[in-house]
Amino acid sequence: DCELCVVRAWELISEALPAMKLLDDYEKYMERIQVVRLNAAREFIGRFEGSCQIFNARYVMGTPETVILETAEREIADLLVMGTVAGNRGVLMGKTAEAVLHRITCSVLAVKPDGFVSPVTLQ
Repeated sequence: DCELCVVRAWELISEALPAMKLLDDYEKYMERIQVVRLNAAREFIGRFEGSCQIFNARYVMGTPETVILETAEREIADLLVMGTVAGNRGVLMGKTAEAVLHRITCSVLAVKPDGFVSPVTLQ
């Protein structure tokens, strides 16, 4: 008896690179990226359909940390479950998870992908 809200956040990397707009096929590139990311989001969100009585799915353009924080606040979340991968040696979680943890007000369950091996070792 729960309500599940699945959010897939995305951003176009080229938006941060004004030089990309000089390419002749910039519009085609943007459309292709949007189609690829939308299909990935549909596949991801589809895994959760039918898992709760109330199911809400969103595919939102924006930085992941901003989208996660705004959605958790708007939905008055009790628990945020997010995937996380440590990218650099000595980092316990990925950049997005660490940014969210500093500002989120609900409980968080961070989930590592299958086969993940921590780059952090005990001396």
